[in-house]
Amino acid sequence: MKFCRTNKMVIASVVMSLVAAATVMADDEIVAPVIVDQPKSVSVKAGARVTFSVNAVETTDSREDFTVGFPDGTTLDMIYCAPGSFTMGSPEDEMGRDDREDLHKVILTQGFWLGKYELTQGQYKAVMGGYPKAFRETDSEGMTNPYVGDNKPIIYVTWREALDFCAKLTEIEQAAGRLSKFYKYTLPTEAQWEYACRAGTQTPLYSGAELTSMSICPNVDALAWYGGNEIFLHPVGLKEANCWGFYDMVGNAEEMCLDYWVEHLGIATATDPYYVAEEGSCVGRGGCFDSFSRFSWEYARTCRSAFRRSFSRTGAYGNGGFRVALVPNEYKVRKPTVPVLPEPEE
Repeated sequence: MKFCRTNKMVIASVVMSLVAAATVMADDEIVAPVIVDQPKSVSVKAGARVTFSVNAVETTDSREDFTVGFPDGTTLDMIYCAPGSFTMGSPEDEMGRDDREDLHKVILTQGFWLGKYELTQGQYKAVMGGYPKAFRETDSEGMTNPYVGDNKPIIYVTWREALDFCAKLTEIEQAAGRLSKFYKYTLPTEAQWEYACRAGTQTPLYSGAELTSMSICPNVDALAWYGGNEIFLHPVGLKEANCWGFYDMVGNAEEMCLDYWVEHLGIATATDPYYVAEEGSCVGRGGCFDSFSRFSWEYARTCRSAFRRSFSRTGAYGNGGFRVALVPNEYKVRKPTVPVLPEPEE
């Protein structure tokens, strides 16, 4: 803005007062707004008055991992993922690659927290008071189903039920004063999921190893419960974590993401991508304990960090679960568009 010296001083003090007034204390951490939009330069005559608005979003100085505690003693461990960029998808020469894994750069401008483990049955019950609608504790003969276990991933849950869980957890934590109104629990976007899964790696497996077979691969055994070692649901956290501390990012239960399914993400750089649509499937990531694809058993290929597939939003399956994310309220919503794909070779 162009002002005389006196007006500059007045406006500067007003802006500083606004920012100071907007800074609040939450327990022992400072929660302060970050300006995301402000007035453009204008010229005014001496003595004239001008009004303007500043749009801000809240951020927090705290970037630590934390644990959510429930009255029944159940806990939920959350790991912080700092803003950054990575290469999403897979190169054309990667074993087991699918042509829907377009290789492209992704920039995540906001940090987020993600569950250290897949959400468990015990955690789901602690928040929702029971199992998902399609979940059955006993079989037709009254015997306990083998997939039941408080430390095993929640399965037979729909995409909507997963979001309902996240909304309920948000409500509980905000009502208890433990969560800022500017944040919410939800499902991770597909980009956030792969960013956390890769944890800085660009190899097919997040351990840094390559795939030696698309069906049974010794390099997968240490990371995942998958069709190549035991076709059964297991308690979380029994395999090796990636270098950021996340367990079972591949294998065990397949994980639903927030995004609607888009066949091709394209090769153009994407910033904070989140795809929405009027209808359609959601995204499934990480494979599962009985993964197969295209009618041929290809267990190991589904344990690659880049593996993605369409997952019904209304279905509730015995191999499908989810992982909880904590994010700022505002998403940069991006409608699915025609992807930028390479020109065909002549």
